[in-house]
Amino acid sequence: MNTIFKSFIIVSLCLFISMPFHGCGDKDNQSSGQKIESLEKEVETLTALLNDANQKIEALGTNDRVTRNDCDEIREWADSMVKSYGQGLWYPGESIYPVFVKTLKSVGIEKLIEELNARFRADRLPEVLYLGTEKDKVLVGVSDDQQLTGAMGSDGALSYMNAVTFTLGSIPGVSKVEFKFEEGDHAVPGTYSRSFIKK
Repeated sequence: MNTIFKSFIIVSLCLFISMPFHGCGDKDNQSSGQKIESLEKEVETLTALLNDANQKIEALGTNDRVTRNDCDEIREWADSMVKSYGQGLWYPGESIYPVFVKTLKSVGIEKLIEELNARFRADRLPEVLYLGTEKDKVLVGVSDDQQLTGAMGSDGALSYMNAVTFTLGSIPGVSKVEFKFEEGDHAVPGTYSRSFIKK
């Protein structure tokens, strides 16, 4: 009898405690129940979307990712393409990398700079100043440091320097170009090579 009485008391207490949460005609409690059901459905929907996204990510695998090895291969390919053009004129293009515009075989440094400067003047860009050579390096300055380093933006300055570097680096025996100018916000002097200059 004791066990039945204890069970009756426990069941009664549970019903008494749970009555306010199950409504018993109370509209606020019914509204809360509906909100909980709505939130549970939203959690189910979000969980399904997350699972779907995770499955799609797994399906991609490593085959669709660009790896460091891929980048190295692309860089090697681009460098071999640049070398295949031979000696000639490179000019700023749509990106920071220059575009090959003219073959100039058997001309010296001065002639290449003269060709570049004719185009730079036409586009109102600073001219290249030839300062000399040291072994495999050509030394250059620019006619307007302020324009290069302050008025052309970072991409414009880099594109300009790439055009000079790729042009002069196309000469057999030249592997580097050293720029000498006053450093500014958008350009830094120093030695550059024809391998792709990065931002």
